[in-house]
Amino acid sequence: MTNLHGLFSTISSQFFNNSRVTNYRPLPGGHIHRTYVVQMEHLEYSKQYIFQNVNTDIFSDPESIMHNISILSRHLEMKKNAVPRYDLDILSPKQTLYSSNGVWFEGSYWRVFPYFANALCLNRVNDLRVAESAGKAFGHFLYHLSELDASKLRDILPGFHSGSLRVKQFQDALDQDRAKRIKCAPSATRKTIADVRNALDLLFEFDRIKENLPKRVIHHDAKLNNVLLNKDTFQPISVIDLDTVMSGTVLSDFGDLVRSLSSSHSEDNPRPSNLEIDMDIYKAVSHGFLKQAHPILIQQEIDHLVLGAQAITLMVAVRFLTDYLNGDQYFQTDYPEHNLVRTVNQMALFRALENREAELLDILESFFVSL
Repeated sequence: MTNLHGLFSTISSQFFNNSRVTNYRPLPGGHIHRTYVVQMEHLEYSKQYIFQNVNTDIFSDPESIMHNISILSRHLEMKKNAVPRYDLDILSPKQTLYSSNGVWFEGSYWRVFPYFANALCLNRVNDLRVAESAGKAFGHFLYHLSELDASKLRDILPGFHSGSLRVKQFQDALDQDRAKRIKCAPSATRKTIADVRNALDLLFEFDRIKENLPKRVIHHDAKLNNVLLNKDTFQPISVIDLDTVMSGTVLSDFGDLVRSLSSSHSEDNPRPSNLEIDMDIYKAVSHGFLKQAHPILIQQEIDHLVLGAQAITLMVAVRFLTDYLNGDQYFQTDYPEHNLVRTVNQMALFRALENREAELLDILESFFVSL
């Protein structure tokens, strides 16, 4: 079925009674799923919803994703009445008329979520309040999920933040050269490959450190555009994109926040030679996160937060380069060298995080001194 109005009418009939589709539009910005804002007219009111087609090439078991999201939603709903309470809106899936969390139609899996019409979703920090709010949102999320048994969640992407797995995938890509991008590679590309290879020991160290840290319920994609903000105050409204919520360590979410927010350049910038860490943004996001999460963190976690930022940044660089060598099978690209450019960019960020490690640690220490 290629007629979108007809498709959405069919999908909506599984979720709603006495309702009809009146309008729809694609929601830009997502690289994995196909997402639409759909206007539904009910008997006495009209309302917008998110209709999302899950990319089953990447998430082969969408029912397990929805199983996890349902567990999270129920837990956070209970925390709405706790002291301290969970203050963010919850992205709870709409159940079908038959009490399931999604539907299969013509080989595709569809799900429906509430749409936050007046929320702001940003890709870059334009105000320090935005950075602090992103940290606050993910710290709040982590704190209120700390009592949820992580073993109850299904492992959606096994080894997603495993350093050793990412190294193995990279080595396999080098050995196989599926896209024939190594044999005739220019010197700059060979230098990038060598730079990545020389840094890989950190990913093994990351794995060793994680073994001794508490297993927590972690978002695993903690970045700015996965937080909805109030348009006027920049205060957080909701943490979204819960597909990768699984068992992990706090190093993953803190690391991804620092990686995705504190760079002076976007990860697609082709000229990262003058890339720097924006220390004001780093301070805002880290303090926002720690204000919420510090009561549950142990000293071993705190001691390795900066290493988490370094390791996650390096891991993303490895993933970009692996995908480039494999012919751009995973990440969406706009031109043939896009993933290579991203690799160089992330390696520049990784080196900046290494070079300013002492300052980054001092900023974290200043937070705890102020308690």
